[in-house]
Amino acid sequence: MNRITIGGVALLLVLAVLASSSLFIVSQTEQVLLVQFGQIVRPIEEPGLHAKVPLIQNVINFDRRLLNVELPGEEVILGDQRRLIVDTLTVYRISDPLRFYQALGPVPDAIRGRLNSIVTGSLRRVLGNNKLLTYCRRIVTGS
Repeated sequence: MNRITIGGVALLLVLAVLASSSLFIVSQTEQVLLVQFGQIVRPIEEPGLHAKVPLIQNVINFDRRLLNVELPGEEVILGDQRRLIVDTLTVYRISDPLRFYQALGPVPDAIRGRLNSIVTGSLRRVLGNNKLLTYCRRIVTGS
């Protein structure tokens, strides 16, 4: 009787672990990619309880809210050869997790390097064509 009881409890524990690893929850603030052996099975954007094959499929979460990247101050030379130290803040949203995963991989923080080069290049191009006095007049006069 004891062996049957122990075997039954062990079987129930194994089934509970398999059941809990086959279900996952997607909250309203995230979107998910279901990945099997490195290949994307499907993106899931609707919140709720979803199922997956345990031990074979993995879930990669991406935030659907506005995200920001604050880059350190950088020295920029203006058109009149004056130097400014400029801090930048970039706000973005992951609208398509499939394309994001294909471009950058499973790490959501990988976008920091990409945004750094894009923002720095744009910042240098725009500020390099202008003079400091132009910006001071716009601030004082409001035009």
